[in-house]
Amino acid sequence: MRVDKILIRGPNWIGDAVLAIPAMKAIRAHFSDAEITLLVRPWVAGLFISVPFIDNLWSEPRPSWLLDWTRITRQIRRRRFDLALLFPNSFESALMIFLGRVPRRVGYATDGRGWMLTEAVLPGDESPHQVHYYLDLVKTLCLNTERPSIQIEATSEERANARRLLNAEGIPYGAPFLVLNPGAAYGSAKRWYEDRFAEVADILAREVSLNVAIIGSLGERLMAENIRKRMKSCTAVLSGKTSLETLIGVLAESSLMITNDSGPMHIAAALGVPTVAVFGSTDERVTGPYGSRTRNWRPRMSPITPTNSMHRAIFMDRDGTVSEEVGYMYDPGRYKPFAWAGPAIRRINESGMKAVLITNQSGVERGYFDEAGVHAVHDILQAELERHGAKLDAIYFCPHGPDAGCECRKPNPGMLLRAQRELAIDLTESYVIGDKHVDVETAYAVSAKSVLVLTGYGRDEREKHKDSEHQPHLVAEDLMEAVEVILAGALR
Repeated sequence: MRVDKILIRGPNWIGDAVLAIPAMKAIRAHFSDAEITLLVRPWVAGLFISVPFIDNLWSEPRPSWLLDWTRITRQIRRRRFDLALLFPNSFESALMIFLGRVPRRVGYATDGRGWMLTEAVLPGDESPHQVHYYLDLVKTLCLNTERPSIQIEATSEERANARRLLNAEGIPYGAPFLVLNPGAAYGSAKRWYEDRFAEVADILAREVSLNVAIIGSLGERLMAENIRKRMKSCTAVLSGKTSLETLIGVLAESSLMITNDSGPMHIAAALGVPTVAVFGSTDERVTGPYGSRTRNWRPRMSPITPTNSMHRAIFMDRDGTVSEEVGYMYDPGRYKPFAWAGPAIRRINESGMKAVLITNQSGVERGYFDEAGVHAVHDILQAELERHGAKLDAIYFCPHGPDAGCECRKPNPGMLLRAQRELAIDLTESYVIGDKHVDVETAYAVSAKSVLVLTGYGRDEREKHKDSEHQPHLVAEDLMEAVEVILAGALR
């Protein structure tokens, strides 16, 4: 079959989009005469405005209404693509290409979508680096993927805009500087400590004569200002002041980047900037920066010995435990906390124990909703709790899918271990309440007590796992009953 027009459905997030570049370049090399169109989300598009390995850049937000779906699928039909390659693993991305009637559709057989693909590739048992995960998909098209290149270049306009911004923020034209990226999507589980960033940056600035620029989103500006207050060096806070294109220019002009696991980390690596990446809850073997000028570092986490000053905590799952189970939370307006959630969490507050929410939210990685959508749901929950005089001491969520290999996704204990350090929690004297067996396994991973509630998926999960090695220490009707039994001392 002759291939004249190719549609690539690009990854939804900046970091993944960078890691897909070698696969896109392989497609360009093999189909040198084909017209290649890349379809991505608007917040990713700036990465590909001037790249030579695609012909057309098409950006669309996630369709919210039937009219949006109809418009996009009709456009796909009208463009008469011969081949579509899907990098996202979501059901939605395959459905759109299927309805667009592209005759040849290639993607991984995940999320129950294999029947919509003409070439459904089964993922391997191992978890390769994300670059090779995408390249393995491209191999289906018999492409040469032996020497992948992730390199990109900043345009002269991106560099010039970056230097103008830096100069306005106190770093003179031509002055060398290092970049700090202390933020990371999906919360504190992926973030190194602010004081450590400040200390390291001051040492490097003093010993190597560098200025310092701190990047991040507008929501991370307070964190950046806190770091600047700790520092003695000349420091520019750029958080919330850069478009993606200007950020590319800032990174390209920099001499060094120190960063958490994040999208800008991958951009810097692709630009060839010397990059030191600090890893916490995620696996650098799967999502680490790709390039010869990168180094990964995982801080040694010494065990915490429980002391009399440490707190007990009740960790709670979200959907099906604190609130109704409604599937993927596409629309925050669908979110409904249980009527007893506020009174139950107020009882925890009154007891002096910490109340902590821990929730897996793989819909972020699947592209069903973004981080802002998760925060919007949590804002609704916090407002409802306040109405009852209750509060959560912390909220942690994991955005990764089950194949991501991260340490934060339950039943892995990453979120609990983070809470242990940030809130001084004695995990062996704490409790995990949830409506799934994965919550039970999470408790066992840290020697905490487990409670299975029969709301949400609880009744089905109890039957499904009745012969499992790890059984809940308590089965309760709902969160309120679980809290009352715990506070009565019945599980000590």
